[in-house]
Amino acid sequence: MLHIHIHLGQALLAQMYGQQQLEEQTARYTQLNESFEQYFGVQEGSKLFSAAGRSEIWGNHMDHNHGKVLAGSITLDTIAVAALTTDSVITFYSEGYDQKYVIDLTDLTPKAGDGMAAGFRVC
Repeated sequence: MLHIHIHLGQALLAQMYGQQQLEEQTARYTQLNESFEQYFGVQEGSKLFSAAGRSEIWGNHMDHNHGKVLAGSITLDTIAVAALTTDSVITFYSEGYDQKYVIDLTDLTPKAGDGMAAGFRVC
């Protein structure tokens, strides 16, 4: 069964990045998964994500103000692995930052240095 999943994953990576990038991207996703398991252990049902990069050619930040932006996709992306939790706490690590980030969704009072979690609250 594991061999089938690896084969399907390799086919998807080749489709996403091209056959010439298969070895590099396989190593990249393998390292990501190993880091996730180091911090959180093996999590049943964990998922991998990729968000494509873009370059704003003209109109940077105008889209936030209902303006026009000319953007193009690039061959870089951001990848992540995540798993569901049973509590209301988001814990994450980001490569290149030597700290753990914890967001308690039961306390959305803005704090210095926090992001925008309160904006995602379901009313």
